[in-house]
Amino acid sequence: MIPDWRRIHLMNYDNWYWITVYDNDENTFEEVIQVIQKATRCSHEVAEHVAWEIHNKGESKVMVAPFSVACKACDLIGKIGIKVIMTQSR
Repeated sequence: MIPDWRRIHLMNYDNWYWITVYDNDENTFEEVIQVIQKATRCSHEVAEHVAWEIHNKGESKVMVAPFSVACKACDLIGKIGIKVIMTQSR
């Protein structure tokens, strides 16, 4: 189930992009929490949930946003060495 802060009706959002973050063995839990907070502007509690999901499920869709916002978030997350991809919502 997608948490409330990530729910969005995607009709008519053809130029919006999902950001998916993948687990790795390089970054600490706290590093992931901090970068998710910074990139998505979510609360510490939400970032903890996302970090838990990344760690336990191997990946998490962390946000959906217009192209320019998604690019900035991907760049920020990727700078700490986490694999992150951006896919167009359909």
